[in-house]
Amino acid sequence: MDKNKKSDKLKWNFIMGLLHGIFFTGGMGFSDPNTVLPVFVSSLTNSKILIGLFASTVETRGSFSRLGSVLPQLFVANKLETRTHKKPLLVEAIIVRALCWGILAGFVFFLDSPRSLFLFISSFFLLALFTFMGGVASVPFMDIWGKAIPSTLRGRFFGYRQLFGGVLAIGAGLIVQQILGNKEIPFPKNFAFLFFLSFILISFSYFALGSVKEPIEEVHKDSLKFGQFLKKSHDNLKR
Repeated sequence: MDKNKKSDKLKWNFIMGLLHGIFFTGGMGFSDPNTVLPVFVSSLTNSKILIGLFASTVETRGSFSRLGSVLPQLFVANKLETRTHKKPLLVEAIIVRALCWGILAGFVFFLDSPRSLFLFISSFFLLALFTFMGGVASVPFMDIWGKAIPSTLRGRFFGYRQLFGGVLAIGAGLIVQQILGNKEIPFPKNFAFLFFLSFILISFSYFALGSVKEPIEEVHKDSLKFGQFLKKSHDNLKR
């Protein structure tokens, strides 16, 4: 690949990566696990345990979220080790993740009975699936960015993603405040609207992510058995 094409590819990936990070952070701002989700689930149940468990499904520091996202990585990393193209699995995972918010918005809008057990269970399942597929997507995600963005640009790349994404999330928070404070939008239609906004922005972010041009590099020809892979991972952590 000549220098001009390589430069154009880098610029394209850099821009698409920025758009992904910005819109994803902004989209999650409409369904913040520390503020929006606890209020939503507290309208479905009085159990503090269930409220905490529900929010922790998408809270990155939550124990359920960490478990749900880390476990898939162990299996995915082993399988992807011999694949030249990692992007197809990433695209499949992010499509499911985006759909989780779209389906959730639809359920909340049409199943508007307060204290609905089905609504609580379906919401929990969809967010758990969102977290699980995040674990699946994280392996090809990091692999692709490790190849697509040179080490000299990664600090700026991820810094811009966080900066501008944070600004958009602040704007989303202001909109959340207006929607939940508007008495003319009853529960749970107000939350359905917020989840739909999350779906729209996250879909935009994933469209950008899916547009990234994956660099192709040599891979291992033979995959390790899962037990050997775990041992290798453990040995690498000890170094």
